[in-house]
Amino acid sequence: MKLLITTFIVTTCLMVGTTFAQSQTVMNFQRTDCNGTMHDLFADLDAGNVVVLEFFMQGCAPCISSGKKLETMRATLETSFPGKVKAYAIAFTNSYTCSSVASWVSTNGLTAIPMDSGAAMVKHYGGFGMPTVVICAGVKEHKVLGKVYIGMASTDVPTMQADIRSYLMQSTTSVTEAASMAFATRAYPNPASEVVSVDISDALGATSIDVIDVTGAVVSTQRIAPGAASTTTFDVQALSAGTYILLVRGGNNTLRTLVNITR
Repeated sequence: MKLLITTFIVTTCLMVGTTFAQSQTVMNFQRTDCNGTMHDLFADLDAGNVVVLEFFMQGCAPCISSGKKLETMRATLETSFPGKVKAYAIAFTNSYTCSSVASWVSTNGLTAIPMDSGAAMVKHYGGFGMPTVVICAGVKEHKVLGKVYIGMASTDVPTMQADIRSYLMQSTTSVTEAASMAFATRAYPNPASEVVSVDISDALGATSIDVIDVTGAVVSTQRIAPGAASTTTFDVQALSAGTYILLVRGGNNTLRTLVNITR
């Protein structure tokens, strides 16, 4: 009986569904992980990072094996591109609790960021075979790098690694340069050390500004009162030196710009 159950689980892990159409466009998320840290996927990508999403099923041996291979791949890339490749381990279904997702990640010795409730994303990417792995990249144009790996195999890793390395090496324009060309007047002074003023006139009905570090974590949020002036100012003295994304949200408008904090 145990053998039959194990065989069923492995077979289920490897099944490839044909119900969902695959998408080459990245589906954004703005939510907390299972450790309570807020993340914005598009902000990560706009910072020039590559993000690896592994959708897993508990009890799926290939998911564990693939997770470990992705860990090795990221460690290899880290030597050439420190801090530029980020990974999430996301439950393929909404029925897993966050505590069980975090436990699965830690028990299997993985360092990927644990996140629950991945059913909508799995459907978006057309996955069902477990694990399904998606590599996300692109500043402003958020696309799947390569293909969606449904039922990822160990032989897929060299292709994934080559695609990521090629993308990071061919980025000839830095994120800072790209952002400054598009949003040159929306944050000032830049660089800043004490106070930053942000022009929110183009974000109709602006409601908030999130400050996001290069790892994609939201480190500060400022709420904007209805009817506020077209420029808002906030204190950055508590932030460490580095580059941050300012994400201004208002109605259906979302504006992104970068600001450099110096000390």
